[in-house]
Amino acid sequence: MRMFIALDLPLEVKNYIYSKIKDIMEVLDLKWVDYRLYHITLKFLGDIEEDEIDEIDTKLSEISKKYNAFYLKLKNLGKFPVYGKEINVLWVGVENNNKLEKLAKDVQMSFKNYGDSKPFSPHITIARNKKSKVINLEPMEFNFEFKIEKITLFESILYPSGPLYKIFKTYPLKL
Repeated sequence: MRMFIALDLPLEVKNYIYSKIKDIMEVLDLKWVDYRLYHITLKFLGDIEEDEIDEIDTKLSEISKKYNAFYLKLKNLGKFPVYGKEINVLWVGVENNNKLEKLAKDVQMSFKNYGDSKPFSPHITIARNKKSKVINLEPMEFNFEFKIEKITLFESILYPSGPLYKIFKTYPLKL
């Protein structure tokens, strides 16, 4: 199973982002992510064997019990690579948040033997581009605060039409 750990976003956040970007979706020739799949990835685990699930479950249960629910605020439109005019990934950023950074660091350290070793960069991927196009992006600000109340373990199932993210299990934060 291909899995990752993320913060699933409340539906009202997904709807807000979609309402802000739907006009540029018609103009920019990118592969747009289904808004129902928006999330903030904490750690990509990669392919997981059945016998690894219990260890992952135990670690995520322990981590979730250490953290209180917290608020995040959407910030602006951004892209990878950061420099230049090419776009491989278009994303919505969130304001710097110490609670998010601590949680992400804890998850990254607890699962350092899994997946990739990319540094944590809090963002919500909204579009991808396999051919790295040069696009002039107009700045776009987002102003929406929301509460994060759980960590989610997702299974990622790849299809030719794009990935499907299935919630495998959720881990509530302290309220």
